[in-house]
Amino acid sequence: MGRQTLATIAWACIALFSCPSSDVQANTPMQRYIELERTDYAVAGVGGIGAPLAEEGGAGTVTLAGVSGTVTLALLYWNGLDLAWPAEGFTGGDADYDQPDIRFDGHDISGTRIARFSSNDCWPQPPGPDSTALFRADVTELVRARGDGEYAFSGLASRPGHSANGLSMIVYFDDGNPLNDRHVTHYEGLQSTQSAGGLPFNFALDYNGGAVEAILHMSDGQSSLSDGELRWYAKPDGASSTERSLRYRGYLHDGLLMWAGNSVPVMGHGRGSNGPGLWDIRRMPLTPLYGPSRRYQHRSTYVGGVDCVSLNVAQFVQPSDAQTAALSPNPFDFGDVVVGTQSATQRFTLTNLMPGQITMGALVSNSLFPIIAETCSGQTLAPSATCTADVVYRPLSTSLPVNSEIRLHFTDAAQTSVGPYFFAELRGAGVPEGAFSRVEPQPRTCRFVPTPVGAASAPVRLRMANTGTLPITITSATTVSTPSWFTIVHSDCAGQTVPPGSSCTADISLRPLGTGIASDAFRIRYDADDETAELVSVPLQGPGLAAAGDQMLKDGFDPGECVD
Repeated sequence: MGRQTLATIAWACIALFSCPSSDVQANTPMQRYIELERTDYAVAGVGGIGAPLAEEGGAGTVTLAGVSGTVTLALLYWNGLDLAWPAEGFTGGDADYDQPDIRFDGHDISGTRIARFSSNDCWPQPPGPDSTALFRADVTELVRARGDGEYAFSGLASRPGHSANGLSMIVYFDDGNPLNDRHVTHYEGLQSTQSAGGLPFNFALDYNGGAVEAILHMSDGQSSLSDGELRWYAKPDGASSTERSLRYRGYLHDGLLMWAGNSVPVMGHGRGSNGPGLWDIRRMPLTPLYGPSRRYQHRSTYVGGVDCVSLNVAQFVQPSDAQTAALSPNPFDFGDVVVGTQSATQRFTLTNLMPGQITMGALVSNSLFPIIAETCSGQTLAPSATCTADVVYRPLSTSLPVNSEIRLHFTDAAQTSVGPYFFAELRGAGVPEGAFSRVEPQPRTCRFVPTPVGAASAPVRLRMANTGTLPITITSATTVSTPSWFTIVHSDCAGQTVPPGSSCTADISLRPLGTGIASDAFRIRYDADDETAELVSVPLQGPGLAAAGDQMLKDGFDPGECVD
């Protein structure tokens, strides 16, 4: 295909506000900018400022509300692009949105360009390259002096070919009341829904109960084009843990479409007839992704839709102080229960931590953990309202502790797709009526930090705990493979008699014999009055690297940690 044909296609894409994502440069990955453990916050934004300067574009007012007490940090973000569109007055650009200097609240300020040259929401400069950019400026002193009110701005489209998508103010402050403090993790970058994988975003969050909300600052949203589906995924640390998803499409809890460009005030100077807004600040509750308090690994994808939208800033907001999960207690261990009998009943309480009412659907539990009574099915719960489910444990055979969960499905006003549910983790063990032996590894699996060939990781300590009622004698304690990438640095297990309630330990280090990921296991063999030559293993896994460097943590493993 010749250059002229490519240019013609790109021009058509601009005219229609949509184009394919081929031949676009890489986006700027989302990076954590700041994490505030205790803060209050307010956000404000505007769109409809995309017209050329000759048409009073790149200017307007943003209204800040809700700030009180001491302002600790105030940030201003603006996003724009440089395009050639003579029919709409955009001429003379140089394919580089370099607009760091603007006027804000009567002061000249200069921003830092923190992201640039992304796929630009399907707005290339025909026939390329892409030319969008995101700027950030610290306006703490200005906001600290004035607080709430209207802030005028101008200059976002003052250069030839320049056009602005929108602007956000994010203010962190201390209102003096610790009871309403929030923990906020703040990310910035430039990721388009047209990126490979669709709005890819990987991050970790330490959950400590309560409601979690994502606040997304998005550029180029338009009411004339359809949105796709934003999918959030979360997986708690642990080799056997389950990844859960939460999907948003269409209307959100405020009754507005996801990226219509009308969730913030519009200044009336859109880019062309089809793009009046081009800026959104959207709130998405993520609470159903979480159960017990622990670290969760997250990713996101975006599927479908015609509107090409970019994520600029993401704030993840949760309580500063520990709270119960939406479904609690969570987790819950029924303990040892004699086979053929039933545990005491445990009541689980669901509290609606979503921003609107929800309608309860199916309750799902493993047959070993049956629900014997409940008040949830078919009920409509207002925010903060509750319902209950009573659960028991009925083991059918002797076993090590088994893990399961109870799920309470619901629907909500945002019509969150694919059956969202709240969940609580369950645990219990079936034991014989008399004395018994049992050894539980702590942790039950171990993934080591990536380690270069010829080097050794810091050792990780494994415990083999006697959780039965009989003493055990450990006859051997070794790795399974020979030779092994995993070295037993120290062990006090082999030959030991371990009474009930006690444990032996082994310190193990990863020493790669090559590159790639190796799997092995630490295994003990033990004898007890009720068993002969019983085996218990702890799976081991770790990657070997060619050399040390920036790739050391690329796969997300935490150094020196193993998980259940």
